Amino acid sequence: AYGQGETFVTPLQMALVASTVANGGDLMRPRLVTAMTGKNGTRTLGPESMGRVIDEAAAAAIRDAMVEAVEGDLGRRFTAGARVPGVTTAGKSGTAELGGRGEPHSWFIGFAPAEAPKVVIAVVVEQAGRGAEVASPMAGDLMARYLEGAE
Repeated sequence: AYGQGETFVTPLQMALVASTVANGGDLMRPRLVTAMTGKNGTRTLGPESMGRVIDEAAAAAIRDAMVEAVEGDLGRRFTAGARVPGVTTAGKSGTAELGGRGEPHSWFIGFAPAEAPKVVIAVVVEQAGRGAEVASPMAGDLMARYLEGAE
């Protein structure tokens, strides 16, 4: 999913992948703001589905695998920094090789809490090495900070 060499994805595209899994297979329209205010008042922009792109069972299987990738025995070993203390965290790290042109990009996508998501994240650190070592801890810290403020 992270690509190799000439395969390119943006952090927004990868955040939508994580969001779709978190939403049980429903792809939501991305938005940068939740409201717009002008001389005619305020217009609130609510969630808008773009449609179901995978069935719920497939999304649940991917969610469970993403939870294992962070919370499972191997996940705790390789992506320990992505865990949000006290919250079941789902995610996937990645290392996008650049075809011999320097260090690979470090990636992580995820969401928390896995059973009732409040935050989805995509982190890419260009030419920073393995995803588990660089992007995952950043993502875990950012999700924890968001969830602290959401309570």
